[in-house]
Amino acid sequence: MIGTIFAAGRGSRISKVSKKPKSLLKLNSNFSIIDYQINMLEKISVKKIFIIIGYKRKLFEKKFKDCKNIKLFFNKNWHRSNVLESFR
Repeated sequence: MIGTIFAAGRGSRISKVSKKPKSLLKLNSNFSIIDYQINMLEKISVKKIFIIIGYKRKLFEKKFKDCKNIKLFFNKNWHRSNVLESFR
């Protein structure tokens, strides 16, 4: 099974608090929103995870550079599109 996480947007409603993408915000000292999502997908036996990235893509590339079961896809139009465009 393949799981998909959409993380291309800026998180404009929270951007006044943080300059990180919303999915990289910490829930506790070492666990971010995207870590939680990945953990939940792995708990239901998802073997391959696709993450659609856009805003601050380098942060995601650095975080997941050594993860074999995670593949990143860059939406170059992230700033002009929505989640449906990222899915396409």
